[in-house]
Order: sequence, then structure tokens, then C-alpha cells
Amino acid sequence: MVQVVAPPDKRGFCQGFASSISQIGGPVSTYLLGLLIQETSDVLGVWVTIIVSFIAAIINLPLIKVKGMGPIPTKTSDDGAPKDDDIMVFEDEDPELIKHIMEGKWVPIEDLVRINKKRRLAEYSYLVVPYGSYQADKDRLSTIRKQARSDVQAQFIATELFFADFNNSTEEVKVGMCEGYNRSALEIPQDVIKKQSEEFGKWITVRVL
Repeated sequence: MVQVVAPPDKRGFCQGFASSISQIGGPVSTYLLGLLIQETSDVLGVWVTIIVSFIAAIINLPLIKVKGMGPIPTKTSDDGAPKDDDIMVFEDEDPELIKHIMEGKWVPIEDLVRINKKRRLAEYSYLVVPYGSYQADKDRLSTIRKQARSDVQAQFIATELFFADFNNSTEEVKVGMCEGYNRSALEIPQDVIKKQSEEFGKWITVRVL
């Protein structure tokens, strides 16, 4: 929200200020609410929380008129059907590699980082990797754990390199990087995000039960 509302040259300050308020306000409000409940009742504490949340919603309501805020429209093709951006292969991408990824087969995280970086720079939607099903994964959990360990290490390195590049850039380049990240994330169709969320939920549920 802050990156949309704040002026480009003030986004760093505004994001830092908003983050500070959030970090301070959370513990303080929780402490005060605890004191209120201790001195009165649980019911009053619940109603205070509801009223404060309602007031906050009313205060933020005008933001839905700001361009870039409000509901994100679902992307559709010319015939009205959802676009399959999750399997779309863009210029200079390896079709076989994209197909391999979208079939739920593992590839090193470095490949995914490289693909999504190119997509961000080209103003395309990010490649969203499907979770698949627990039934398909249950016989190779030990392999998945090994792959996850290497992926976490690689992701940590990729994140460090990204922020090193970001911190050494000019303010104009930083703004462009942030806008590119947000644009590529917003370009992901909502049906793709919903499908991924449902797959993840089902995977965890079946694994636990």
C-alpha cells in the first residue's frame, strides 16, 4: 500500500515509518488491550477491538479510489476465459524447462530466480510454481527434504545478492526495481494464485491427517 501512495522519492522513508509504527503499535496495543480486559471483561475487550478495526477500515476507505489500490481484476483472454499465464512461455525462455517446472518437477532454485528476474525486467508476470499433491510426493519426501535444504541456501544467497545490488543502486534504479517487482506480482492472474493456495492447503492437510 505504501509504495502505491507515497511519492517515488519518499517511498523508502514512508515504508520505514509505516514499518516502525506497525512494530511499535502492535506490542503497545496488545499490552493496553490486556490491561483493559484484566480490569473489565473479555467481552469489552472484544468490542473495543471490533470498533477500532471498523474505524481503521473507514479511515482507509478513500484509498480504494487511488490507482493501484482496491480489488485486482482477474486477467482474462479475449474470449473471457482466464489466461494461462502460469504456463505461458515468453521470448528467450526454454519451453522444455518451463514445461518441466509447471509439471511439478524440481529444478534448482537458481533457475527459478533467473527466470523470474528476466520476467521482471521484461514486465511479465512471475512464473508461479504449482505445489502439486501430497499423493504424488509422499514416496519421495526424503528427496524433497534434500532439495529444500539446497534451495534454502541458494535462496539466501540470491536474496543477499539482490539487496546488495539494490543498496548499491541509485534512488531511480531502486524505484524501478520495486515497481518492477510489484508489477510482475500483480500480473499473476488471481485464478493461478487461488489454485496455488488451494494446492498448498490440501498438501499440508493430507500430510497432517
